[in-house]
Amino acid sequence: FGEAIAVDSSGNAYVTGNTFADNFPTVNPVQATFGGGGTDAFVTKINAAGTAFVYSTYLGGSGMVGSTQPETGFGIAADSAGNAYVTGETNSNTGFPLANAIQGTFGGGVSDAFVTKINAAGDAFVYSTYLGGGAQDAGEGIKADASGNTYVAGFTVSNNFPIANAFQGTFGGVQDAFVTKLNPTGSALVYSTYFGGTGGEIAFGIAIDASGSVHLAGSTGSFNSLPTANAIQCARNSGQDLFITKFNAAASALVYSTYLGGSGTDSGEGIALDPSNNAYIAGTTTSTDFPTVSPIQSANSGGPFGDAYVTKISDTSTGPVSSLQLTQTAPSVQEDVTSLTLTVQRTGDTSGPVTVDYATADGTASERSDYTTAVGTLRFAAGETSKTIDILVNEDSFVEGNETFTVTLTNATGGATLSCANAVATVQITDDAAEPATNVIDDPVIFTGQHYHDFLNRQADSDGLAFWADQITACGSDSACVDARRANVSAAFFLSIEFQQTGYLVFRFYKGTFADSSGRPRGMPRYREFLRATQEIQRGVIVGEGDWQARLEANKQEFARRWVTSPEFVAQFPETMTAAEFVDKLFANYEVTPTQAERDAAIAAFGAGGTEGRAAALRSVADSGSVYNRQFNAGFVLAQYIGYLRRNPNDAPDTNYAGFDFWLAKMNSFSLPGEDVRDETVALSRVNRAEM
Repeated sequence: FGEAIAVDSSGNAYVTGNTFADNFPTVNPVQATFGGGGTDAFVTKINAAGTAFVYSTYLGGSGMVGSTQPETGFGIAADSAGNAYVTGETNSNTGFPLANAIQGTFGGGVSDAFVTKINAAGDAFVYSTYLGGGAQDAGEGIKADASGNTYVAGFTVSNNFPIANAFQGTFGGVQDAFVTKLNPTGSALVYSTYFGGTGGEIAFGIAIDASGSVHLAGSTGSFNSLPTANAIQCARNSGQDLFITKFNAAASALVYSTYLGGSGTDSGEGIALDPSNNAYIAGTTTSTDFPTVSPIQSANSGGPFGDAYVTKISDTSTGPVSSLQLTQTAPSVQEDVTSLTLTVQRTGDTSGPVTVDYATADGTASERSDYTTAVGTLRFAAGETSKTIDILVNEDSFVEGNETFTVTLTNATGGATLSCANAVATVQITDDAAEPATNVIDDPVIFTGQHYHDFLNRQADSDGLAFWADQITACGSDSACVDARRANVSAAFFLSIEFQQTGYLVFRFYKGTFADSSGRPRGMPRYREFLRATQEIQRGVIVGEGDWQARLEANKQEFARRWVTSPEFVAQFPETMTAAEFVDKLFANYEVTPTQAERDAAIAAFGAGGTEGRAAALRSVADSGSVYNRQFNAGFVLAQYIGYLRRNPNDAPDTNYAGFDFWLAKMNSFSLPGEDVRDETVALSRVNRAEM
């Protein structure tokens, strides 16, 4: 099995891997016979024309008793003089070919890494050595610089791996990556260091720039304990992410180090550099949300083994870096129907636009009851130095002690990096000293304030809170009146301009874009998708205050532009579609037959097409009376699941859409022919008839 290949400046090719064969082709070998055990590594040099072996040799020992695969060569490199450098894994505690070894005995345990340098003719070792401790060690990648120094990367499970002048001198936990630099004769370790957190790492790829700085690519299982610096992503997004790391020339400090990955399994398998030290990383991903920028393939193909990816990372060792960080990392807030504002500060180079994603995640506090999920993207224009994130906190009637959740920054773009120590805020909700015996939601102020959180994604403005709470308070002790007024207040938030032109608009965008499928049931948004999109359109809008109409229109227009240029939308509506094709498919997805005037208006809005035309046509169709009325009931029912239950319709305790379909059928049964629910009075009448 061939595992790695390298080419020297003369065009000769060098290959390593392993072989089970005792008759493997050998030419001018430094080891002519099979070492024994299950497999040997091999090293083969082929001339530039590919017509002859310069040499081909075994490289292996006898293996441990019972071993089926003693040696494998995983990495190979060559220098301008034609010397070959090989690394891999051996469990031969005797018999492995050694020469001028810095470690002349097997370290013990399952296996050691090995590092071997063979001269240009292939007839002698310059050196060959074990490299390992008392558990399991393997070399995965190797490079050599112009002076003949050797750089090796791989993984170790040994807490006594050979260390010298280390960046990280102690074993991180389950399994660490390692980086080792040997001098040209292999007689000394220039440095050798662990690199890892508490969850397990392996370095597969290694590259060296002209200054002698090491660049690594590999995989990590550590959540946030991997050493990071100037990171694009500060924590693992799934069970396994890739990492990309650059050390300084002495390997005493990080130039940058970052996680990168989505919600699946991601691995960094190889890395290469261009003359500007930009890094190119390749590997595999099963993530459907792997970070992409200017992709030639925008979506995961969905195959059983995942996709390959290629990522380019700009070098951050020159020029001022645009750094993003939270100004508070341990804020606290008293339990109530209240809010907390976090500030993201931008320092360094602020001359260009950058973005960063943010998201909340449960700790001991739950998004279902203690706080409202916040997820979105902050967009900094050139010159902007701060943005804010509003976090909504809820009241309850339980004595449960202080609780926490996190707000995390990820996926910085535009050359921005994250200061990982300041990229996560752990928010503490301080529990009330005493809780009422009654359910707090029975309080009209809390009831109303919670609706602002659930439907408008903001803290209540004082005038609005007083107006709607007073609708209920005016009933006094009349319980029937209270029940009716609570239902009316609740319906008013769904029917409000603020929700209809944000949350319900998001629903219509999804329904128009996606047909019903197993991957997207009913073509509807999922819980976090809905909140992300709705919160983005709602940002900064309070109906009745300031220039709210202009702000809302600007938010809707910008959202529509981004929507029609998203890879998911383009996959459904290719940019080659004509105006008629585009508009007709939208109406078909909405399951309506438009009036002639509606179709004509949408085609006119499309105009010459492009981003502006496609966005305008989408909005024209989504806002048409036919679509608005056809989708109203489904939008209302989904809003109840997301707003009140804070979950998807098929999330536990449900396993399908039976509950959603029941409530939708009820709404449909109380709908009257010819009703136009764009009229708020008509819409409220329907909701009341259905007793929703």
